[in-house]
Amino acid sequence: MSVALADRGVLAFADVTWNGTWYSRHQILSRLARFYPLAIVGRSVPLRSVPGELFARRPLEAVDRGLWSYRAPAILPEIYRPPALRRLSLALQALHLRRSARGLGFRDPIAYVWNPDFADPVERLDPRTLVYHCYDKYSAYQGAEHTGVDDLEGRIVRRADLVIASSRILAADLEERFGVPAVQLPHGVDFEWFDSLARTGEPADLAAIPRPRIGYIARLDERTDTETLAGIAHARPDWSIVVIGDRAFQSPEHGAAFEALARLPNVHAIGGRPRETIPAYTSGLDVCLLSYRTDNWGRFVQPIKAYEYLACGRPVVSTRIEAVADFDGLVRAADDVDDWVAAIEGGLAESDEAWVERRRAFARANTWDQRVRELVALFESRLGGR
Repeated sequence: MSVALADRGVLAFADVTWNGTWYSRHQILSRLARFYPLAIVGRSVPLRSVPGELFARRPLEAVDRGLWSYRAPAILPEIYRPPALRRLSLALQALHLRRSARGLGFRDPIAYVWNPDFADPVERLDPRTLVYHCYDKYSAYQGAEHTGVDDLEGRIVRRADLVIASSRILAADLEERFGVPAVQLPHGVDFEWFDSLARTGEPADLAAIPRPRIGYIARLDERTDTETLAGIAHARPDWSIVVIGDRAFQSPEHGAAFEALARLPNVHAIGGRPRETIPAYTSGLDVCLLSYRTDNWGRFVQPIKAYEYLACGRPVVSTRIEAVADFDGLVRAADDVDDWVAAIEGGLAESDEAWVERRRAFARANTWDQRVRELVALFESRLGGR
């Protein structure tokens, strides 16, 4: 007789830090734990960090009801060389993880993998059921050509019982490369959270910036189309271009290009802001941008930020990526600078309450709660009998 999924439990292999920016894995896993007992398995302690980590924390800690965080004890660190010692370390880590899962009452847990970097520990654990959730095109990351990430991803995908992708283009890419079908599960928004915090009033530093405010809120990295943002700023010096986000550029070239953008007189690069203040900043913008480069992993995104912009009722203009089609005509697509300027002008003209409510209604119908219900239905239909 098969064991119910709620009795089997889920081991989610993912990078999760609760006190920073929340990504799709945070939103989904925190909600999935309402349906199945779930432990998030993080990366092992690097060998060089063992002395400082020996007594830093317990391997297993409760995060919320039905939700735990697990990390192999520091005496079982991440080792790469020699290969025999790495195999031994991985075997001992898998043994400790199995015992910890049994201690939580998990019976034959499902491995839910969120990143190819977990390929080795997952294979050593040898789970009977494996789910892979792809939310990025990892091989297009800066410097990824030297990491062997395609091989790691292929090893996971080919043995997975269910493959999930956040965008249609990612799903098609996985199928083309590995011959395995993938189900799209789009991103969503915590609508009630955004809605309540969006009404807390305009932040003082934003209020000091003249309107119209054309805003881009994102983690600033190699995906950011700095050239287009600069082109918009030059084309319309009467607009305030507001850029909110932490800088995470890996290449000096992209970092220098952003520094040049930030020096323009009508550009206001105000840095990162606490997560709970982002709804208020979003509501204080007149048009919101999704400015991605399309020569790297930017073209594969299914942008969470679009849902968050719409939850605040803001007009949205995006680089022409495939995911624009997911937003029911509420996100305008642009190619060159002239397109961007025209699309932003169109957004500025659609500021009446009817447009605001139409955008909010779309976001209200595409919440993270809804996405997790869809995910649970997938789990039950695809894995329930395994």
